Amino acid sequence: MKKIIVFMLIMFSSISCFAETQKGQIIATINAKKLHISSARFGTNTYSVVDNDIICIAQGKELWIIKNDVITQKIICPSVIDAFDINKHGNGAIASGGTGSDIIIYRIKAFQLQTQPIKVNPPGADGWSFIYDLSLLDDSTMRLTLNVQDGIILTDFGRMEKNQYTVLDDTISRYLSGKVTTYVGQYENEYYFFESTEKDHINRIIAL
Repeated sequence: MKKIIVFMLIMFSSISCFAETQKGQIIATINAKKLHISSARFGTNTYSVVDNDIICIAQGKELWIIKNDVITQKIICPSVIDAFDINKHGNGAIASGGTGSDIIIYRIKAFQLQTQPIKVNPPGADGWSFIYDLSLLDDSTMRLTLNVQDGIILTDFGRMEKNQYTVLDDTISRYLSGKVTTYVGQYENEYYFFESTEKDHINRIIAL
């Protein structure tokens, strides 16, 4: 089952590629049993497509860089990874540390974890808040979604250190923050989201 779910997530993550080529393409497969992949604790985006045939999976305190069903590198985090994103240059960010005032962001450069973490206090956070989605927009700018907020937070590493954030409260942002969803991409005038419902165990792609 886990293998199927991970495979589906990878397929859905490639929807922007589908849109450009007008046909589906399998970019990577994972044998979850062979690699001993288990579920993550908090976050929803515990995988990231790094390149054409390279993906990254969060497992506890580790990020596994996987190519052709082989773990080629592990990035070790001091605490359990709740959400993350990383690009093909090996630059990214990890949300970790738990809830409320314990939320920590770690920066990744060239597939190496930076030693100086940033303790964050995003707007709308309370003692039970955690970051369940983190998406990298470029090497330093990211989009954060809390479990308790009606908007999407935009920031970068420099602004985050000064506790500065921009909160988007447009229709799409409110949709994202109110559901267990992951933004996949845009094609023409439609925005695509991966949605997973725990109650009826249905995974679907939503177009807005």
